[in-house]
Amino acid sequence: MYAHIVLTALDDTNTLFVEDNFQDQPTLLRFWRDLDVPVLHTELVRYLTMLAKGGVYSDVDTTCINPINEWIPVSFDEQFINAVIGIEYDDSTSTSGRPVKFSQRTMMAKPRHPIFEAIVARVVYHFQYLASIEDTDLADLYIAEEEVLEVTGPGAFTDAMMEGLNNAMGRKVEWSEVQGLKEPKLFSDILILPINGFGSGQKHSHSSDPAYGEELVQRRSGESWEFGPTDAEESDEPSATEPAVEDGSERVLQVVDSSEVPAAIAEGFENTEDESDASGLTGNEATDSGAETVAYEVPV
Repeated sequence: MYAHIVLTALDDTNTLFVEDNFQDQPTLLRFWRDLDVPVLHTELVRYLTMLAKGGVYSDVDTTCINPINEWIPVSFDEQFINAVIGIEYDDSTSTSGRPVKFSQRTMMAKPRHPIFEAIVARVVYHFQYLASIEDTDLADLYIAEEEVLEVTGPGAFTDAMMEGLNNAMGRKVEWSEVQGLKEPKLFSDILILPINGFGSGQKHSHSSDPAYGEELVQRRSGESWEFGPTDAEESDEPSATEPAVEDGSERVLQVVDSSEVPAAIAEGFENTEDESDASGLTGNEATDSGAETVAYEVPV
């Protein structure tokens, strides 16, 4: 059984969640309060939910096909798994520079996994950096929705994921190692699922082809506030983000890796008790949350 708690921007429960769970993170709390951009809060709360509570996050436009406790195949019962991540896009002809994109529409992990520490630190530093070069406060910083999505969305999450895989394996993980997967693949404590795991129901990347893994979560068709009309009404790959424009001038997006994140920020998200290594994941430790209506579940 799971306790299901809904978080939404409509009644400030998103903010209450962040304030309750990150009381010891003054940098993050100040960032959340000063940069009061709804799209940013909606995107960032995905990662904050996973960072604080762990378990399973899934957008509201997804449907669970198989029970959560069956998401990790029995063949991995003896393995040590702290995160389960799916693939959203897989196309070697992509012009985005990322032939694979990892899904942040559905995610499963132990609390405080380094993947989510890294992505949150990246987001905070990115906007602090923009404020500094524009000589303004975060509260007064102009941010276009497209810029938020580039810094917090699938592209940024994919960059954080590849860096996390490199760190976990102690070597550079090549794109080819996560392309065309037909069965789950383990990288240290991170289990990567084929496209059907968390990305079935799409019209690209062999999604819904039985050869590309078992369907666990299906994305429903309809409108997406991130990219407008979904697969049936637009091209298979989300369009590239245009630079934010203000007063006729272009601001180039500065997406950073963790080596550029100041130690004071990065260390703020370190797990001093190393909770993510306490035990491997099981389906009974899952949580669930949506995008515009966010929720999480914990066992009771």
